Formats: sequence, structure tokens, C-alpha cells
Amino acid sequence: MGPLTPVRWLLFLAFDLLVLALVAVVVVAVVLDGRDLPAPGWVAEEAGALFSRGLGGGRADVGRVSVRMHHADLPQVLFHDVRLSAPDGTELAGIPELGVSLDTSALVQGRVQIEALRVSGAEARLRRDETGALDLGFGQGDGFAQLGSLEEAIGALRATFALQGLAPIRSIEVRDLRVVFEDLRAQQVWQIENAALDLDHEGDDLSIAVTAPLTLPNDPAGARLALRLSLDMDTAQAELSTLVEGVPAEVIATQAPALSWLEPLDAKVSGALIATADAAGRMGTINGTLEIGEGAFQPAQAASPVPFDSARAYFSYDPAEARVRFEQLSLDSPDGGVEASGHITLEGLDSGWPNAMVGQFQVSDLRVDRAGLFPEPARFQDGAVDLHTTLDPFTIHIGQAVLSTSSQDPAAEVTRLRASGKVTADADGWNVILDMGLDQIESEPLLALWPHELAPGTRRWVANNLISGRVHDAHAGLRFRQGERPDLALTFQFRDGTAIAMPSLPPIEGASGYASVGRHSFGLSIDSGSVAAPEGGIVDLSGASIRISNMNRLPRIAEVLWQSRSPVHAGLSLLDQPPFRFLSRANLPVGLAEGEAQLTGVLRFPMQRKIVPGEVDYDIAGTLTGLSSDVVVPNRTLVAERLSLRARPTGLEIRGAASLEDVPVEGAFTLPLGADVPPAFVEGTLEVGARAVENFGIGLPEGLVSGAGEGRFRVDLPKGQLPRFSLASDLRGVGLSLPALQYSKTRAATGGLDVVGTLGAGGQIDRILLTAPGLSAEGAITLTPEGGLDRARFSRVSLGGWLDAPVTLRGRGAGREPAVSVEGGTVDIRRTSMGPSGGRSAGGTGGPPIALSLDRVVVSEGLSLTAFRGELTRAGGLSGTFTGRVNGKAAVTGTLAPGRGGRTGVRVRSDNAGAVFKAAGLFEQGNGGSMTLLLTPRPEPGEYDGQLKVGNVRVRSASGLAALINAISVVGLIDELNGSGIVFNEIEALFRLTPSYVRVTRSSGVGPSLGISMEGVYDMVRDRLDMQGVFSPVYMVNSIGSIFTRKGEGLIGVTYRMRGSSANPSVEVNPLSAFTPGMFREIFRAPPPMVRGQN
Repeated sequence: MGPLTPVRWLLFLAFDLLVLALVAVVVVAVVLDGRDLPAPGWVAEEAGALFSRGLGGGRADVGRVSVRMHHADLPQVLFHDVRLSAPDGTELAGIPELGVSLDTSALVQGRVQIEALRVSGAEARLRRDETGALDLGFGQGDGFAQLGSLEEAIGALRATFALQGLAPIRSIEVRDLRVVFEDLRAQQVWQIENAALDLDHEGDDLSIAVTAPLTLPNDPAGARLALRLSLDMDTAQAELSTLVEGVPAEVIATQAPALSWLEPLDAKVSGALIATADAAGRMGTINGTLEIGEGAFQPAQAASPVPFDSARAYFSYDPAEARVRFEQLSLDSPDGGVEASGHITLEGLDSGWPNAMVGQFQVSDLRVDRAGLFPEPARFQDGAVDLHTTLDPFTIHIGQAVLSTSSQDPAAEVTRLRASGKVTADADGWNVILDMGLDQIESEPLLALWPHELAPGTRRWVANNLISGRVHDAHAGLRFRQGERPDLALTFQFRDGTAIAMPSLPPIEGASGYASVGRHSFGLSIDSGSVAAPEGGIVDLSGASIRISNMNRLPRIAEVLWQSRSPVHAGLSLLDQPPFRFLSRANLPVGLAEGEAQLTGVLRFPMQRKIVPGEVDYDIAGTLTGLSSDVVVPNRTLVAERLSLRARPTGLEIRGAASLEDVPVEGAFTLPLGADVPPAFVEGTLEVGARAVENFGIGLPEGLVSGAGEGRFRVDLPKGQLPRFSLASDLRGVGLSLPALQYSKTRAATGGLDVVGTLGAGGQIDRILLTAPGLSAEGAITLTPEGGLDRARFSRVSLGGWLDAPVTLRGRGAGREPAVSVEGGTVDIRRTSMGPSGGRSAGGTGGPPIALSLDRVVVSEGLSLTAFRGELTRAGGLSGTFTGRVNGKAAVTGTLAPGRGGRTGVRVRSDNAGAVFKAAGLFEQGNGGSMTLLLTPRPEPGEYDGQLKVGNVRVRSASGLAALINAISVVGLIDELNGSGIVFNEIEALFRLTPSYVRVTRSSGVGPSLGISMEGVYDMVRDRLDMQGVFSPVYMVNSIGSIFTRKGEGLIGVTYRMRGSSANPSVEVNPLSAFTPGMFREIFRAPPPMVRGQN
């Protein structure tokens, strides 16, 4: 009878249940309809024992038994928690609930016969090994029954239902079935919940139908599976049909070799498959219809998915030939679609599963509606493809592909396109190698060969700029590796073409040459061609080229290697086209100059629709010959035999040696470009001297500049404004003469001259900075409408260390020296000899007027005149009058007049000598008296011989005098000094004034109360006194003997020496000297104190 399988055990178990069913009917006969009534526990035990006897040494355990009553049918006996075990204890099956229904007609005849079985909540385990053989198990146990091949499984099924006890069963119904399918060949495990199995047995016809929902990971919609096996029990012929709905393609692909071509798809599949098997279990032809939903083609996990909308396949599989024939194969995607027919032959089935495929397809329609391989749209109505595909790694070898188009297609000129290559998908993703060739085509249809996604910017540039022409000898190669940019290599030659180097430039006519698209580059070389410039004539561009060095960069940058020959006018006309327009932006004409031009260089710009000036990089260099222009420097003629030109985004530059208004010039015209840049300008070197001053309209008086040197100049040409110029020189070779300020510079000496101003009518000098030995002046100059000097205002003039003040020169007409006025500032007469002017003025015997309004005139250390006002002239020497205040307090007046050797002397007067002495810091209080001070310059700078006369001055609280009187203890004089003061009727002094000290050679003061003489030195820097003299009290009486002594010394006098600070000196007196008659005093008089280091 054969070994007991789980299926046979299950059926024998059902037969044994007949006896128990009768017992159960008796027990529950009185139970109401529709109720499940439990049977006593011994019934379950007896049922288990009864079942075990039919298991051939196995064991059956029944948990409990119940009876379900039906008013219209016989009661149904339910056995719960039934578990079957093999003799070795291995659990074979677990059935949560097993129901048995009896055949009523058999009962009427007195026979007990099972008509139907109902199983609920069972679990089945199905396993397929690497060879395709099936094993079946039930429940959670480890045991499996080997069903073997399809032939063996069908044989086992026929033998089971041929048994006498099982043959009468008409149906088996299984609900809530849980199936675990372990596919060792696909290395996958699927779990099916809530499946239903219906077995119908009628005569020789046996059918088994299984329906099951499939719950898949990350798929809430789920899928459905329906299987039907129809078996002729007599002939053993079988038909297996399968319906799938929404099942992943990768799941279906692993079920049969005929479906293995679905493995690279990531999509839901719905459809039907019908297969037959003969009595020997051999599979016959498989026919299938599959509808594939939206998904992607992804043969390797690392490969980027290739999306599609839908696909359809009508096919058949002949196992004997291992060939899948496609009557129809179609695919629609966002990028296009294909319809084809053909076949694939499976290779490697010796191992049970194919590892390669050889295919041949006829293409009836191929369309590309998106830029990806061809421009949109492209359609091929005919074609053939031979390919060989290996599955691990996935590789398609395209032996040959030939595609053709009709004349109605947009790619009409592409009559036959040939291609070959290889496509691989592996752990690194996609790798595509494709080669194509074409003999001859017009330029516009050529773009049908250029994949739109490969260098789209370059392709767009070619489409927009290679306007017409005949293309021949075209070849293309495509290389693509996932994660990298596709590489396209395309080469072709062209003739009779029209090309555009830049969108803003006129087209190149009659162009012929060669073009190539490299791994990451594009190049187009022009063997011959020319451009008609907007102005000036024809520009020959033979030898120019266009290239794109890096197509991976975004935006892609086109590079034009420029080479041209043309008139200067025509060349500049091209360079003034958008986006450059540098001449127009500078308000300069393209006819800037006349001559001939040869230009070479490079232009770089992004390949995009709109190009702004800042995005264009260019470097054009060339030579201009026979050049002339009166525009570079307005209103001045520039002539040159040969100049160099350089044009870059930063500006246009024309450089070289030329002559400007017959003055040799070495320089450059520069036109800056860009945002917030200075205007056009000319700069270089030129001769600096009297001629340059005159030609540039600087407006300095004649004779001020002489000789010639070299200077750097710059002329700015702002749009709509007067030209601005600047001039700088070290003044070597240039002489300067400023008689009004007693200054001159020799031509051999160096200095600095910086001039900034405007040219033309209304021009002026905004700033002039002049430096030379002993001279520094900074100011501005305004010019008369005729170009002469109107007014030169120097904000600061520093001269010889003695002058630091603002100076203004006012023009007095041609040939006359300008008038001079000084407003504010400082004059330090210690640093000037105020010597002779060195000659007569150029303005006549009167000389130019000099108006002084100084803040301060420094006479010596601690002695200054403030608020100094004067009107001077240089008639035969510096002379005039002035007023001021001593140290800002006592008012004085004075005159200047030529003295010895033409040097200027100073006479100062005051009607309040006491106030002057107080302001000078000599006395704390002084009042009244007249004063005359005469200063005669010495040859040494800042030194003067001085003479002072003062009359009728009253002195109070003089610190030095008080110390002297106190030392002699003349009480009455002390009271008088601190009271109404001591009156001096006459004070006289001879002294020498230097910048640091005063040396009194002889001085005296006399009055009714006393007489005094003094000589010595006062160090003004250190505030130190060292004086000596004679003190004669009651001078009105004592002066009787003065005829024998110095003035201020009486017959009786006391010698003294005063030292220390002027505010608090120390006094030494010799009382015994009072007994020395005045006539003998000279014999014993000590030499006067001297300044250390002085004789």
C-alpha cells in the first residue's frame, strides 16, 4: 500500500472517526439545533486511541470532541487540537479543528461513509529544494513528506484517492490555512495567511483550487494568488493554471525558468499562466499573458532603477528547446516606448536554472519622447537587435543593432543607424559602452545622434550655433558609468557651413573644418571663414577654433581661440558688440583709431541663453600698425608706427611709443571694464618742463618752471565730463623759482611735483603738491578762461623751517608775478636770515604785494608775536609795516626795512613798555613808558643784534630786582618796589638775540631811586640767568660820580651777581665794593658771564 504520508494519515484518521461519530450522535441527540455540545473526556481519549491504531506505530492525540447539530442535516462531529506524531515522536501535523460530515444517502442504505472533511486553522509547510523537488509538512513539527517531482506528486495524489476508504470523499474544505513556503532555490521564504483550499472529487476528475491573499513587506495593498490543478485520475494527464494579481515580478521570476527574464523588474505583475503535464509528469508548453504595472528595470541592487509606466508580454515556452517566444512584447515609459517580437534561448539549464540568454528581436516601433538617448521626439519604424545576456553579473552584449527611420520622422536624414556595445549592471551600478556610426548627413539631423542628456549645454550650443552645412564622416561613442557623468565621443567634418562663435557676434560664413566631442570636451576648428563686421569691413577668422574643455562643469564654458586679420576699425567694431560693448560704455566710437590690426587670443563664456558681461572672460592681444588717433587724448593728435593691443574683462589697453602734440610719449590708453570701475584713461611718461606746463594748460606763471625732466602722467576720460589729468615728477632737471618767497631750486636737485586737474575749457588744477629741498607746498589752482593763473591757494606752505602757513597767489596778468597773501600759520624768524631777495622782481620796481595775516611770529624762545598783520613789498629788499601782540597780550607796531647788506631789519615800538615787559615775562607788573626795539639780522640764521630804549617806565614786583634790593637790605626801596613801584626814567640795552639765548653786552636803567647796570646771559631754553652789574641806590644823589663810571652806576655802588631761574633767582652782593670809588670799579670788574661754548 506504500508508506503512510501525512495526507494518508489524515484520511485514515477521518475514516476512523465514523465510529466515534455514531457515538457522538447518540450523546447529543437531545441537544438543541445549532449548539456545539462537548463530549465527555473519555470520548477524546478513545478517539486518540482509535486514531493511533491506523497510524502504523504513530500516535494521535485529540484534545476534545464536540458535536454541532443542524436541523436540516446530520450532526457534524468536531475534533479539536488533533496532533499526529511519527513512531520516533516527531510531530507530523497539528490540526486545530477537524470536522467530519457523513453521506446521508449512505446512511439510508445502512452504511457509514464520510462525504466531506472540513479543516480549520491548519498550518502547512511546503519546501522546494535546489532541484525543484517539493516536500510537504503540517503544523509546527520538523517532519516533511517528500512529494518529489511534479510526476511523483501527481502519482501520490492519484494513489491516495484510489484507496477504498477515501475514494468516496467528494470534497475537502480547508479554511484559515497558513502556509509557509520555503524556496531553497530562490533563497526566499513566503508566509501565506488565511488561504483557502477546495478539493472536488467527482469520478475520474479531481481538481484542487487554492486561493490566497499575499501580504508583502511595504505593500499595504497586497496581492492575490489562485492555483488550480485539474487531474484526470484515469489518464494521469494534468493541467496547472495560475492567476496572479499584483505579485512582484521578482517573486514570479523565481518560480520557473520560463519566467526568469522577469527577475530584473521591480514592478507588480498580473496575468495568467497555463501549463500541461503528460502521464509521465513531463511539462509541456507553457503559455502566458502578463500585464506589468508601473515600475522599474533594476537588474542589480546598486544599479539605478530605469522607470517605466507599463509593459505587456504574450509568450510561450518550449521546455524541450529552452526557448521563450514573444509574440508581442511592448513597453511604455516616461521616456518613450517599444514594440517588438522575437525570442530568447535559455542557457545553463543543466544546473536547473538559466545563467544566460541569447535573444533576437525585430523592432516594429521604437520611440524616444525624452532627451535621454535621442532628442525628443525620435521614432524608428524598423530595426533588428541581436544580443546575449548573462545574469550574474547582469550583462547585455549588443552584437548588432540597426535602426531605420522614414522620411516623415523628425530624424528623416538618419536613414540607417548602426550600433554595438555592452550594458552591465553589477555591484558598482550601470556601465554602458555603445558605439555608433553614420556616413553623411545634414547638420540639423546630425543632432538625432546626440543624446540630449549627454552634455546638453554643448549640444544646445551646437544646435544654436552650427546653423547650416554638410556633415560627413561622423562617428560617435557613448560611455556611461553610474555615479559619473556620461561620456560622449563624437567626431565629424563639415563644409559650406554657417557658424556662430558667440550669440552676439555676426555669423561666420563659408565655414569649413572639423568638430569633435571628447570624453569631457568639445572642439570645432575653422579652417576657413570670415565675418562681416558691423563697421569697418571684413574680418578674416581662418585658423580660429571653438572648444569646451570640461563638459562636466556647470555651467559649461565655451572657449573661442580667436585669430583674425582686419582693419583696426573693423576689429574694434567686433569687440564692441554685446556683451563686451566696452567702447560704447566709455562713450568712445569704434573708429577710435585708423590702421591695420592682427589679433589673437581667447574668449570664454558660459553656454546659456543669456550672457551678461561679467560672465565673459577674454584675453585678446594684437598689433596695430600705421595708427593715428585724435580720440585717445581729446583735441590732441596721437601718432604711432606700431602699438600693441590687449583686451581683457578688466579693460582694453593700447600701449607703445608715440608722439602727442610733438612731445615724445611712452604710455598706454586703458579702458577699464566692469562694475564700479574708473573711466578710460591714458597714462605714461613724457617730458616735464616749461613746454609740458604750457601744453597741458597747468597755468603756472612764466619763469616759475624751467628746464626739462621726466614725469608720469595720467589723463582720465570720464563719460560726459572734462578730462581729468595728473602729473608726477621727481623734478630732476627742472628748475623752480619763487622770488616772492626768496626760494629757488636748482635743476640738479630732486624733489616732487604732483598735479591733479582737468583739461579743456573750464579746466583747473584741483591739487598741486610741490616738494623740494627746503620747500613743501600743497594747494589748488584755478585758471582764467584764457588758461592763465587766476588764483593759487596753498593750504600749507613749509619753507626753510621758518614758514609754515597757508599761502595764496593771485594772478596779475601775463608777464607779472602774482600777488602773495598769507592767512594764518607761523613764521619763525629764528630760522631765517631775512637776507636780500637776490634781485629785482619780475613785476617792476614795486614788486608783487605781500599781505600777511599770521597766527604767530616766533622771535625767540618764549617770545612771539601773535595776531600778526602786515603789508610788505620787495622793492629793493623786503620792507613794510606790521602790527601784533607780544605773546598774545601787549600790542606793538613795527616796520621792516632793508639793512646792512640788504638784509631786512626790524623796528618795534610800543607806548606801554611796562605791558610789553610784563607780556614778555620780565616783570610781574609794569606800566607806562615808551619802548623802541631795533633788531638787525646777523649772517647766522635766527640771530640778531638788538638795541632797546625805554623811557619813564614804572616797575613793581620784579622778582630779580626784589632779590637784589633785599640782598643789599635797602628797606625803603623794597617798600617802594612793592608799593607804588620804582620809576626808571631811562633804560638802554645792547644785546644779541639767538634762537636759544640772549646775551646782554651792556645795559643800564636809571631813576630817582636807584641806578643799575647789567651784563650777562639768559638761557631761554633752560630758563637760567647769569647776570652781573652794579647797584647804585639813591641814584639822584649818587649819580654825581657817574661821569667816571658806566651809565647807571653812581659814585657809590654795590656789585652783584644774579643766577638761577628768572622767577626765583639767587643774588650775590659784595658790600665792600661800596667803598670802591666808581672811577676805580672798572679795574676790579670781572669779565661778563658767557654761554657755555660761546666766546
